[in-house]
Amino acid sequence: MKALFCFAISALLSVAVQALKADQFNWLLGTWKINVGNGYVVEQWKQKNDSTLTGKSMLVKAAGDSAVQETIEMSLRRESGAIRQQ
Repeated sequence: MKALFCFAISALLSVAVQALKADQFNWLLGTWKINVGNGYVVEQWKQKNDSTLTGKSMLVKAAGDSAVQETIEMSLRRESGAIRQQ
């Protein structure tokens, strides 16, 4: 049952992403700060080109130490008339 639910959500997200245009993600651009119990998380999003955004998130502890949590590249590509997420 759980696997079926995950598959259904994945299929719906795939269809939704195919319907999007690259500029609909521009609201992500910039720096986001999220307070957490022992410091804060900073996310930075930049536009790489007309269809690709790059992002990085870091955990900044109250003492000032920081650690990169993840780096992300989100792209929309058109192939055979369909847009797909890489």
